[in-house]
Amino acid sequence: MGKIKLIYIDPPYNTGNDFIYKDDFAVTSADYLERSNQRAEDGARLNANPESSGRFHSDWLSMMYPRLKLARNLLSNDGFVFISIDDHELHTLRAVCTEIFGADNFVGIITRATGTPTGGGFEGLTNMVDYILVFRRSSAAVLNGLEFAEADAAIYNEVDNQGRFLTRSLRQTGGEDRREDRPTMYYGVEAPDGTIVYPLGPTGYKSRWICGRDRFDEMVREGLVAWKQVQRDGGTHWHPFQKFYLAGREKRPSNLWTDIEGNKKATRELRDLFDDEKVFDSPKPTALLDQIIQIASDNNSIILDFFAGSGTTAEATMRLNRGDGGTRSFIVVQAAEDIAEGSAASRHGYFHISQITRERIRRAAASINSKASPDDVDLRTGQDFGFRSLHVDTTNMTDVVREPDATDQLALAELEPSVKDDRTGEDLLFQVLLDWGLELTMPIVKETVDGREIFDVEEGTLIACLDKLLTQEVVHSIAARKPIRAVFRDDGFDSDSQRINVEQIFREVSPSTEVKAI
Repeated sequence: MGKIKLIYIDPPYNTGNDFIYKDDFAVTSADYLERSNQRAEDGARLNANPESSGRFHSDWLSMMYPRLKLARNLLSNDGFVFISIDDHELHTLRAVCTEIFGADNFVGIITRATGTPTGGGFEGLTNMVDYILVFRRSSAAVLNGLEFAEADAAIYNEVDNQGRFLTRSLRQTGGEDRREDRPTMYYGVEAPDGTIVYPLGPTGYKSRWICGRDRFDEMVREGLVAWKQVQRDGGTHWHPFQKFYLAGREKRPSNLWTDIEGNKKATRELRDLFDDEKVFDSPKPTALLDQIIQIASDNNSIILDFFAGSGTTAEATMRLNRGDGGTRSFIVVQAAEDIAEGSAASRHGYFHISQITRERIRRAAASINSKASPDDVDLRTGQDFGFRSLHVDTTNMTDVVREPDATDQLALAELEPSVKDDRTGEDLLFQVLLDWGLELTMPIVKETVDGREIFDVEEGTLIACLDKLLTQEVVHSIAARKPIRAVFRDDGFDSDSQRINVEQIFREVSPSTEVKAI
């Protein structure tokens, strides 16, 4: 909790074709589709939330509300949430976010040009934009600026030994530009020819400078004042200007984004990764997520996407890391949604959206590393873009169906093993990590000792052997490393005496190790 710097959400827009997310994932894919109103008992797909429903808005908001509540808890104190939405639910979504985050934490609404006109044959307005609703966790959250593109930098058209700069008049313009408005800012300054220059308005009235005398003298000492000759009153006169250097300058983000290529570009990006096949509808442009991540996070932040889709957020994060050497991490979540039969994706062996998400991350990582500069050692060796893919499931442990007081001595031999038959060592390991409150991102080294699989989590923070038929060599090898925690399968011991022997080995070799059997 409280560790996420940026949450991006691109939820279903509630257009009448979106399915409703149910929050019980401990079911089969088929059961999930039926429970979430995506498929009837006869197998036919359903529209989960048709506009004819009297709860059209309510059902959608009931899906969004708990996710937004969770988002607030997950955000760091200086974190942001960005939510893409169209005009169907913009007003209701803002109302819900205001309730959860507070009116004072509303940052703004970004209007984004999609570049894709929709609504052909519709009598209303053609839709060429969508919106991004922005809220912050608290007032500690401050948006970053953006680097200047060359088009933005073109106005910095003067150069000196400190670099490119532009100039602006030191005379106050616009409102409150007269001497009487700020009398202390009306004073004479010495021009290069020794003349004394006073601020005068266009019609010759006494004006004022933008700053007091002390600040003017400070700018002179810093080399931030440029003198130029200007035409006024039929003659040439000296006039002071303030220098603004390009170096280190940022562009403040606005609420109108027209400089990002639209949805057609996003589709092209994805097709390029998937051998020119259209495997996903309506992806977001990588440049959009790139800009969001730049303005709302740091180069070592954790970024979370509740509705991963094709995985644009993951790719954008990796590309930014490659560009600036950052260590941003991403967490992307995708529900168990089936892909339509007969689609291009299904023809290529993708049956769930999550499969496309994982494959895009793999392909994007390979593409990014393949473009490493041959002159850069770090890039040439390839950046680590490995990731872990986890799915929510039922417990790994066998369900207990017999109460202790109903179990006699003879029945003990008939009890099932504690672990379900279809669970792997990695399945069990991650449950152990959760049980002990350890980070799921901790580095894990897998090796083989005496034919058994050993997992070493962050250099001995935890070492686990979750195979059956433990051997003395395996136990001694683990104990010799003196881990903080050691874990074994309960049914990995041949007998009670072997289990006692294992405990004795750890008491002698590594008495501080916490030993656990599951």
